[in-house]
Amino acid sequence: MAARALWALVSCVDDLQKHYQDLINGLTTPSKFTNGLYPRFPENITYLQRIGTKNLWLAEMEGNQSRYVVKFTRQYGKVVHETCSELGFAPKLRYFEAIYGSWKLVIMDYLEGYSHLKSPSGADCANKKQSVLNAISAFHNKGFVHGDLHSVNILFGSTGDVKFIDFDWAGKDGEARYPESLNPQINWHKEVGLHKPIRSSHDLHLVEVTFSPPIETVRRSLCAWNRTYYNPEKKQSLLFLVHFFC
Repeated sequence: MAARALWALVSCVDDLQKHYQDLINGLTTPSKFTNGLYPRFPENITYLQRIGTKNLWLAEMEGNQSRYVVKFTRQYGKVVHETCSELGFAPKLRYFEAIYGSWKLVIMDYLEGYSHLKSPSGADCANKKQSVLNAISAFHNKGFVHGDLHSVNILFGSTGDVKFIDFDWAGKDGEARYPESLNPQINWHKEVGLHKPIRSSHDLHLVEVTFSPPIETVRRSLCAWNRTYYNPEKKQSLLFLVHFFC
């Protein structure tokens, strides 16, 4: 019995070695990255800290004080990001490469001193909204859409200039599509749905939602909830609110 067990173990080890050797040989190009979950950029980047709960890291490059954002994602609108950067409405994209499987490595400039819209009111709110609309129009005119232009992906500098981030879904108008899951807390355009085409009107809708007063945002969200989740055969606890606001 012991001899049979040892023979089976040796056979398994041989099979595993062959399996992983085939995987290595199957790589189309040699990988530049050898640091496991934290691959090394060719210019030798040092990871400083994770940003939030997403696959985002703040990093710096050896030899200078510049900071960068390193992102790992399965989908990314590289061309749209580059276009927006050239137009002045996105951080400069420093590096992009498909790494393992469907994962992409994205490295961009860190936007020091930029912040999200704090409130949809105030004296400069109208100016900020117009700046956002002008920026969106610039890349819409080139046939591109962003798809996820809610407040956390719109940043403002100290001088009021606007930058967009998070180009995961971005692509050609009508060709890019929404992913398998969408945040139900966001008041999406009524045409938005899983795997449906992303259109320029959807970007504009999210801007209107972002710059709406709080009570209007609640109303829009309840109406969106009603369209998405209301089942006339069941009594919903929020139904009276939906009918009141909508």
